[in-house]
Amino acid sequence: LNRMRTNYGSRCGYLMHKLCYVTKHELLGITLLLLGAYSEVERRRYRTLDGSFLSPSIILITAGCISFPVSFLGFVGALRDNLTLLRIFIFSLLAAIVVELIVGLIIVLGKEQ
Repeated sequence: LNRMRTNYGSRCGYLMHKLCYVTKHELLGITLLLLGAYSEVERRRYRTLDGSFLSPSIILITAGCISFPVSFLGFVGALRDNLTLLRIFIFSLLAAIVVELIVGLIIVLGKEQ
């Protein structure tokens, strides 16, 4: 009986760790989405960047719309111990990091010219 409690306790702790990690990403996605929506409303109010497709608000809204579903996949994968969803989550995060690095390099190299 004591052995079963120890196993369940360690499993529960691991599950909570996974859920906290994924919930952090979900909250980040929602925050990006809301921050982008707020900045878009303010941008339209003051009309400072008319017609700019790459305005910061559009980038934030896009990042929020991408990161929230990806983190939801991680949440469901962690909750159900579904390896397929967790692999999709990890590969999506890796792809996002690679895209961020490439965009960062393009910006840095573009400033030099």
